[in-house]
Amino acid sequence: MENLVHELINHEDGKIILLSINGNTLISESGKPDKLKRTEKEFPNEQEVQKNFLKKEWEALKKGYVLRNDNPNIGLPRLHYYVGGGYTGSLSLQGTDKGIFVYQNVVEANIWKGQLLLIDGQGNLLQSIPLPKQLAWEIAYQEGNQTLYLDLDHFIYAYDLESQEFENLGANKSDPSSFISVGTNRTVFASFGQLKSLDNDNKPFFDQAYSTVTIKGNTPFAGVVSPDGKKIAFHNKPGEISILHADNGDLIAHLKGDFQMIEKMEFTESGDLLLAQEQYGSWGMLYFDLINNQQITIPGLEIPEYSKEVSRFCLNPDQSKLVLSQRSNVHVFDFKAKKFLHSFRLDHIVKNCQLKFVNEYLGVRTDYGCFSLYKV
Repeated sequence: MENLVHELINHEDGKIILLSINGNTLISESGKPDKLKRTEKEFPNEQEVQKNFLKKEWEALKKGYVLRNDNPNIGLPRLHYYVGGGYTGSLSLQGTDKGIFVYQNVVEANIWKGQLLLIDGQGNLLQSIPLPKQLAWEIAYQEGNQTLYLDLDHFIYAYDLESQEFENLGANKSDPSSFISVGTNRTVFASFGQLKSLDNDNKPFFDQAYSTVTIKGNTPFAGVVSPDGKKIAFHNKPGEISILHADNGDLIAHLKGDFQMIEKMEFTESGDLLLAQEQYGSWGMLYFDLINNQQITIPGLEIPEYSKEVSRFCLNPDQSKLVLSQRSNVHVFDFKAKKFLHSFRLDHIVKNCQLKFVNEYLGVRTDYGCFSLYKV
């Protein structure tokens, strides 16, 4: 962190804070841009100055300042924005044409409620949107009809960005097996024993029943639609994934592998590979060849650490980069060449986060209450 400089700005009063490190000295400059007050404090070692740099930055973020850096180096933040609201495990976020939506828990009259914060890439708060229910486990954006699809405590809702109205698509509560996923002009969700594939008018292509099993108190359950909207990967049995036709729910292929439960899955654009993150078991990444319908290994995509456990994963929009996280550490791979690129550490996190690309930047919502954009 030698000679590191972070600039934070308060959009309400125009004041700024410049935090920098020079050797083991923490330098803080604050006030109006033309009249800054400077303080310096030296620390005994690099670890202490880094810890206090982040502590002072966090204090500023909680007071309404926003970190902004329009030209960050790789592994550094473009934006830090304080979300707060208390930790519930719900860390969803989604970029759209209108801005970035981030879930926030709030307390009103001792009652927990949920809302979406709509911010722009500069950290300006554009809108706060109260939700019909709290705990947004997932948010997906369907560009084809300008709609957000939300899993709100396992109820499935659609939020029209133009009319700003919510519609309950599921009616019943899940148990708690649910997911939402969007592809080109196709939205797929599962809730309360029904798997549905919708067009952009929210009319079903098919509505298919499913069952679940419970293993030591846990339910294997995950699903995703392919980027072209033509196939669905559906996991509701230990060691099994069904590939379904998104138009009618017919079985295309049945995958079996050495795993129990899947947390998340993603198709490649070409449709010939399925990525999956195992829950429990190895806690690592799994890969399935959809040409030969078999589980494969890709050594070039292994985390270069002793532990291969993965907390979260995501692909960037053109699928040229794969990001794997381990608690506060992020590992970036060239997904096309199948090789490791670099690693970096996330700021303002305890041990858990959600990852999702917002255009070319990695969006991160942490369990400490911070939303960030990083250059990868």
